[in-house]
Amino acid sequence: LLTVDWNESKLFDPNEIYTEDQPPANARYASLPADARKKTSYTQWQKQAVDHAYRTDTLDYYTHQELKMFSEPGETERDFVARVQLAARENRDAALDKVRDQYDKKYKTLEGKIIKAEEKIDRETEQSKDAKRQTAISFGSAVLGAFLGKSLVTQSSVGKAGTAAKSASRSKRQAEDIVRAEDALKRLTDEKTALDAEMEQALSDMAAVYDNVADNVKTVLIKPLKRDIAVKAFALVWVPESMFN
Repeated sequence: LLTVDWNESKLFDPNEIYTEDQPPANARYASLPADARKKTSYTQWQKQAVDHAYRTDTLDYYTHQELKMFSEPGETERDFVARVQLAARENRDAALDKVRDQYDKKYKTLEGKIIKAEEKIDRETEQSKDAKRQTAISFGSAVLGAFLGKSLVTQSSVGKAGTAAKSASRSKRQAEDIVRAEDALKRLTDEKTALDAEMEQALSDMAAVYDNVADNVKTVLIKPLKRDIAVKAFALVWVPESMFN
């Protein structure tokens, strides 16, 4: 049997081969070996071709484990990477939206507290102003009563002095309430600033998960099973020498 070195064979795409019933003009054919005239030779060569394909042929299969994506039959690595990058962008956008939603709830709660704290400062400020006015009136009344009484300490002047002292104490407490309210507001604004930084870091970390996603594309070589190799046609054809140059 004529020996065929299948390692020297050349693989053609079916679309590259056009068969014709009639030869080109002035074409010359190579001589046909004697074994090529025997039907049994083709049976043996076909078995050798199948064995060669079984031992040497592989299928490049691409996968991305994190995204649980797998290449389609015939899909090139370039096309698969493009599909992976698109899926990664969509997943990243969805993940970032989820992070923003989580922090949005925290922001709404915190902003509600800040509004209440600002309202409390306004109330305390107004109450402090009222307390200061009342204190000024009480002190003015006590002093005036003392002068009109020719510096004599009367029951009325003592009562007015007591009222003035109470008003002063209340005014002091109102001022302290304002300070406490302002401190509480500052703590809330500081908490909001920290929350801003925390969210930005969370978004950055989440986006980084999808950076350079194409680097995680893996190539798997799949070898065929002998029983799965099917020969649709096995024939002898003459090929122009130009196809081998």
